[in-house]
Amino acid sequence: MRAPGTKILEYPSIVMLSRARCLVIVLIVGCVVLAGCEVIEGPLEYGAGEGGSSTQCAPAEVGESFLFGDHLRSNGVITIDEVEAVGAAGLELLDVWLLPAGGIGSATYPPSGIPEWDDRRPAIGAEVQPGVHVNLVIRVARTEQDDGTIERLAVYYTSGGIQFRKAGTQSYELRESCS
Repeated sequence: MRAPGTKILEYPSIVMLSRARCLVIVLIVGCVVLAGCEVIEGPLEYGAGEGGSSTQCAPAEVGESFLFGDHLRSNGVITIDEVEAVGAAGLELLDVWLLPAGGIGSATYPPSGIPEWDDRRPAIGAEVQPGVHVNLVIRVARTEQDDGTIERLAVYYTSGGIQFRKAGTQSYELRESCS
């Protein structure tokens, strides 16, 4: 029996937790456990693949824009949701297109003598079919006196109702001169 006026400190026990609180705890524990697991690789193949990387450089004055391209291939139907310029400094990503394979490695803007250019389509919202090779082409502009760089591009895409992110292996530079 407790003495009159004694305060009882009540702490919720696991038994007394509501179902919602238990679910939140289970989800948090599950996320912590899954964070150590391997990330599921999506169907997109982008750029040189594992272990390969390179830099594309083009001479450009401040305000000039230039085109750079890289290869995409998918093993499933994908829809491109977004293209991010990771580590961009002094360059602005202006446009992103898909062209038939073999389109553009690099070129001045607007390009001339590249027949695939007429078949370009906006990359955002575009669907890529399995086994089809396409060229992801970006238009960037140099915005600062210092050299402009992009460390890599990241392509966010959806396949089978799941969103994925695939980082490329190519870096891009616009500068006074490339050596």
